[in-house]
Amino acid sequence: MPTINFITEQFIALTKTVATARGMPDLPVHVFPHGIEHLPEARIRELADGAFGKMVDALTSQKQAAKA
Repeated sequence: MPTINFITEQFIALTKTVATARGMPDLPVHVFPHGIEHLPEARIRELADGAFGKMVDALTSQKQAAKA
């Protein structure tokens, strides 16, 4: 099933380790700055807008579809 994980910088290593251990070394991940909850709403919206294209690409790419 196509998927993408949204994490903060603090969880990069853990995410890669768990994804690899579960046989998903190429799991799409989008990394946000850690402490995102403390950012102004306008900045969070900017970050979300910037992530949208990556999310769509990850969920609709042929690579993900072939793995399903």
